[in-house]
Amino acid sequence: MQRHHYKLTGMASVLKASGNQNNNMNIQEIAKSVAKTDREIIIKSVADNTSYNANFGKHKIDAMYIMYDQWHKLFPAHKQDINCSSCRNAVAKFWNTMCDEWSKEKRKKNVKKTK
Repeated sequence: MQRHHYKLTGMASVLKASGNQNNNMNIQEIAKSVAKTDREIIIKSVADNTSYNANFGKHKIDAMYIMYDQWHKLFPAHKQDINCSSCRNAVAKFWNTMCDEWSKEKRKKNVKKTK
């Protein structure tokens, strides 16, 4: 079997590369680096896509375009192909993870305010 020698561009390779090495970021740092206005757009897109996916078993194309656009802003060296189903799944999973991270941050801030 022929081995491919191209650069991995899936979410797994991005997460491996984003360990605590030199200039790489971890999930928390990536989550904090996204602008507040972009977060709102992403959160809405993720919610739309999740709902659509639950009802129809596929990704909502408008939401995916927004998530891909934000992905390529954040990771210009890690291009993802919207025609690739595993790439779509990886981008959707990545933004779901980011939404979870943002909701954790929000809960921590609310707990600090109530104390």
